[in-house]
Amino acid sequence: MIKPINNDFNLFKNFYYVAMTGSFSKAAKELFISQPTVSYNVKCLEKNLNTKLFIRKSKGIELTDEGKTILDYIETAYNSILLAERSITNSQLLNKGTLNIGGPSYIMNKFISPLICEFTKRYPLLKVNIITKSSSELLKLLKTNRIDILIDTLPIDELTDNIKVETLWKKETCFAGTKENVKKYDPVNDRILLFPEIRSDIGKYLLQEFLLKNWNPNIKMQITSTEIMLELAKSGVGIGYFMEDYIKNELESGELKKIKTNIKMPTINITCFYINEFLNYAAKQFLLDLRQFVNS
Repeated sequence: MIKPINNDFNLFKNFYYVAMTGSFSKAAKELFISQPTVSYNVKCLEKNLNTKLFIRKSKGIELTDEGKTILDYIETAYNSILLAERSITNSQLLNKGTLNIGGPSYIMNKFISPLICEFTKRYPLLKVNIITKSSSELLKLLKTNRIDILIDTLPIDELTDNIKVETLWKKETCFAGTKENVKKYDPVNDRILLFPEIRSDIGKYLLQEFLLKNWNPNIKMQITSTEIMLELAKSGVGIGYFMEDYIKNELESGELKKIKTNIKMPTINITCFYINEFLNYAAKQFLLDLRQFVNS
């Protein structure tokens, strides 16, 4: 049996706000109490835990290793409490409450935004937040309950056993550029190839496939943003790498043309991630709508 906590939860709350704001004075303003009270509460927690949580420096404060460890647990617990509050305020009719969805901007914009538009029309009083960051940042937000659902592409490192994974779509990929660039493209000597970041899984795979064909492409740019790559490709700067469905309109209009290659192009899995026990009413309903949207 787990022993009861001897410390006042308020002490942990004070510690959490100081850690998140990086300042005792800012934490005091957020908590609507005095700075000496915040300092006293943190000192009490340090005394009770018999460890230093912060290093006080002339330019501010810094978490100790023990402080960082505690923050990981407190952040999850604090956001779980917020989740409980949100779940209570969410009615089954979804006439109030909050839904937080995370994902790369190009996926949210191209593939998910139509569903979000319909969802918000059906539940106009529901607050929906869209968070776009890097995959690693989004995964941390999911683990600490600050987003309800993450939509991203596999692979994602550091998935834990409690994170559910559902594949939404399998997307074919291609290299494409303007008609002029495609016409003069030479895989051996090309100097106009736009490429995903070499260190990424996709970048490593594509480069290996090129080298297996004894092609040594002279890559002009490495680009992490699909949206930027598309604009550059359409402007004639170079030939980019895309999911075919992402550039469907450009291919149909002739603005971009695919390159025929002998290499095996990877298939991209657009995937949904969530922690089942943390889903509120709004998130559960959105998941149901998302599954229907994918299958429609």
